[in-house]
Amino acid sequence: MWLLKDYWRLLTLQEKGNFNQAVSDLIKKGLIEKVNGSIPTLRLTDKGADLIC
Repeated sequence: MWLLKDYWRLLTLQEKGNFNQAVSDLIKKGLIEKVNGSIPTLRLTDKGADLIC
């Protein structure tokens, strides 16, 4: 995920914690999901996409 690759190192410890909590919340709500592969990443679910449109 480019966002993490490019910006993670710039975040404070508190901001990293906030980001991780936000990701966990979005996963619990079914809006994003973890995708395993050679590079683990996150993917928007259909439910998440429907909320955007």
